[in-house]
Amino acid sequence: MAQEIDYKQVLCYLVDDGFVTLDQAKEAVKKYKALNKGVVRSQSWIKASELLKHLQKAMVANNRKPCRTNESAISCIEKMLRIDKLTVEQITSMIDWSQGHDFWSTVVLSPEKLRKNYEQMNAQRARDTKVVPVIVNRQPNRDWKKELERRKEESIPMPADFKSVLRRSAK
Repeated sequence: MAQEIDYKQVLCYLVDDGFVTLDQAKEAVKKYKALNKGVVRSQSWIKASELLKHLQKAMVANNRKPCRTNESAISCIEKMLRIDKLTVEQITSMIDWSQGHDFWSTVVLSPEKLRKNYEQMNAQRARDTKVVPVIVNRQPNRDWKKELERRKEESIPMPADFKSVLRRSAK
């Protein structure tokens, strides 16, 4: 069985042995308490927290249960900002797109899935929004009425007894 560590006692040993000063220990404890209370957070952590809220709102609007709110979830989105070098706007637009998509709205149910599938979703979004050029074959300076008359002249007239011709060919 693993023995639980008494961190207060370990810190006292570090001070007694001269590895850290008492002031350094107090500062570390103070920083740790502030960090855990959410007082000291980096800008990317704050932005990640806001993005997580945006994801949760989009999921609720999509009749889904919102994803959990904890440090792991915020950390995952923070990694998208810090490590993957994505902007808040890129992540926000991907959340909106994925939650509006038939398939991806069933896949992206957590920040981890958002990060894992981001590149694949981005590629599909690019394919879906690609504009297919329409090729129009027009001849300039041509009157459409003249073109219609020309086509009528080229067409083969329908026989007067068209129904009888069909009956003969069916036999």
